Amino acid sequence: MTSPLLTKYALPAETQRGCIFSEDFPDVASVNQNGGVLYNNPICSQKEGINLVSASSQYVSYADRGYSFGDGTNDYPFSVSALVYMRDATNFAIAAKGGAGTYEWRLLTIGTDSLYLATYNNAGACIGRYYSTALTTYENRIIHLAGTYSGSKTAAGFKLYLNGNRIDNADFSAGGVYTAMSRLGEPVVIGRQPGSVSYTNGKIRNLKIWNVELTAQECLDLAQNSTYTYDRKSLISLPMGIGNHDPTNVQTLDVSGKGLHAKFGDGVTPTTYPTKLASQHGMSFDGGDYLKTASTSCLSGLSKCSFCAVVNLNSSIGEYAVIVGCGSVVRKTCRLQLGGAGVGTKKDIIFETDPVGAGSDSYGYTTSAPLNYGNINTIIGVFDGTGTGNAGRCKIYVNGKEITGLAFSVTAIPTVTPIETSNIYVGRQSYSATLYWVGDIYSADIFSCAMSPTQVLDWHFRQMKALNRV
Repeated sequence: MTSPLLTKYALPAETQRGCIFSEDFPDVASVNQNGGVLYNNPICSQKEGINLVSASSQYVSYADRGYSFGDGTNDYPFSVSALVYMRDATNFAIAAKGGAGTYEWRLLTIGTDSLYLATYNNAGACIGRYYSTALTTYENRIIHLAGTYSGSKTAAGFKLYLNGNRIDNADFSAGGVYTAMSRLGEPVVIGRQPGSVSYTNGKIRNLKIWNVELTAQECLDLAQNSTYTYDRKSLISLPMGIGNHDPTNVQTLDVSGKGLHAKFGDGVTPTTYPTKLASQHGMSFDGGDYLKTASTSCLSGLSKCSFCAVVNLNSSIGEYAVIVGCGSVVRKTCRLQLGGAGVGTKKDIIFETDPVGAGSDSYGYTTSAPLNYGNINTIIGVFDGTGTGNAGRCKIYVNGKEITGLAFSVTAIPTVTPIETSNIYVGRQSYSATLYWVGDIYSADIFSCAMSPTQVLDWHFRQMKALNRV
């Protein structure tokens, strides 16, 4: 028996994010290799996925390999996403786990063509959310559907997305008091409501099951196939490789296409400058070195942006060491730096953007000192002015993982960055010749988007792969 590959169609960032099942249905042999058992000979193809004919009772099932998201007492987050083509939107079963009368979870349309996501306990009680508008008008076209669940054991924890837009508008419950999903060992069934004679009439591909609650942005990216296109929103990209090293013009090249090449500088010993690392890409900063771009307004008035860097921290680093930042003392546009002097420790991370027209500090910071001296770390600060509250607008990630439980300044995180034209600095405070970095910085990027958790992981993996390049 060939061992199932389970996630062979998921990219590394997706599997690290929590994709535990991925199927494209390119051909029968591949489906079998991935653990699928096909019933009544549905056609599989690379272009269209699995083509299911309801009149022929066609479907596919996969043995249970960790696709339960409850233990009878607690529920746990999960998500299901897929591209579908519904010849008939009635009883279109995308994916479900269960058998005859022993459901665990289901994502499907019912007889009214309404889309449902629901979970069940072993007594048959269930909860969920649905979209009361029939999907009939979406027949005979390719659409993306996704359902997510927070694990809260409440209907409010369920969300449904159509082409990346949230659509659920009603709660669902039946069968008595819902306690929690149970692990019943039933298979995952695609194209059929388990234990029934209702079969899917249409096509399914790019089906993924996740053990996390995907964000709204991730659902939109999956629908638009834009998860890995965030680099198109690059404002500045400094890979600091040998091919980007331009000692003749005393600069390292920006490869974003914006022309914000960063000049070498030293505020302590002029002309010594950051040192290009010989064995890998990146530069060494001695506590007076920095990189400085031309004056730019590219970070002014943004509702979203992400600051990214790969660094190695030296134990002699001072408090408030700035990694990359932009702004003046009046308007600290945005900056990613280390803490200290009452804001965490020297190994804590601060990500700051100030309100429009104000000089007051507004930032989130870690309180667990997530960095270690002498280790290479990727650090990302994400600003999303459309988010709810400080926690929704400011996020910090280290080595691809979100640092939860951030502390925040008294001043609320704003909805947009301030209007400001200034230089972008790497390795130094942007508005005064203080607060230098001590250690190595291997690359720095700024994007005009709020990176999703999957995109953060992808950027992390890209940088780790590039570390061995000079």
